Amino acid sequence: MNLQDTSIEWAFKHVSKYYESDFYPKSFEYEAISYYWLEVKKHIQEINLLSYIPKTANYTLAFKASGTFRVVHQLEPIDTIIFTALVYEISQIIEDYRIPATERIACSYRIKPDISGSFFEQDADGWTNYIEKSEELADLYPNGFILLCDITDFYNQIYLHRIQNIISEAGGTSYDNHAKILEKFLMQLNTNTSRGIPVGPAPSIILAEAIMGDIDKKIATFTRDFTRWVDDIRIFFATKEQAQYVLHELTRYLYTSHRLVFSDHKTRIVTVKEFKNTYHKSESKIEKEAISKEFTEYVSSKKKS
Repeated sequence: MNLQDTSIEWAFKHVSKYYESDFYPKSFEYEAISYYWLEVKKHIQEINLLSYIPKTANYTLAFKASGTFRVVHQLEPIDTIIFTALVYEISQIIEDYRIPATERIACSYRIKPDISGSFFEQDADGWTNYIEKSEELADLYPNGFILLCDITDFYNQIYLHRIQNIISEAGGTSYDNHAKILEKFLMQLNTNTSRGIPVGPAPSIILAEAIMGDIDKKIATFTRDFTRWVDDIRIFFATKEQAQYVLHELTRYLYTSHRLVFSDHKTRIVTVKEFKNTYHKSESKIEKEAISKEFTEYVSSKKKS
């Protein structure tokens, strides 16, 4: 299988205008690639991705607001373009697979690639939707309980075979090659480890949302009174017993279907009153608001340029 010309062009536009990784300065090689773009594009077009082996991604540690560190990645420039183009080709089926944005359940990173090279809907404010939906549900359950869930080390623990499964489920047999190639590509980036997607590149966000889209659908079999920002989930119930039951079933589902686990420190059941008085003032919320604001301002500045 080979990448489409339009996908390669779009991928290079994305990397040129936005970024190759959230955590690294742009590699100097892109200036040379830009100068010899027609030759480089032809080279990428001729690559048979079924047999292509990417180079192992570079990694370093990035400081977190909590005082700990996260592992972050930078792919080689050609691999970045290939990864971006591959994910671009499946991005619409992933968005269609998710719960519709109008429900304000999956609030993070609604996917809408545009001609400027952006993967994401630029006029949407997902964080505001997440907060407003949380407040509306809290008002709906004034004496109720909230199951707050957070997945431990989410990106680094994503089971790659589930990415393949979900792409095939979302797109049907016409996307089977994309599904197989992405799983193989990611495994080789990880030196044949079957877990983890690169932390930093925008295409990884699409894959993470594909995984969370499956988890959203599982939660929806119990209730639609929930909302989510990336892997931070808030589910509302009338009774504590209902919340405990769903936590039990979700814990089982995450393990059996995704080999993921909830964070012991961040996953808990609280009353709506406690949620209103305490959780909205947490450092986690402040950090995420800052990230959301920074992302929105960055996209807006690029849109104007």
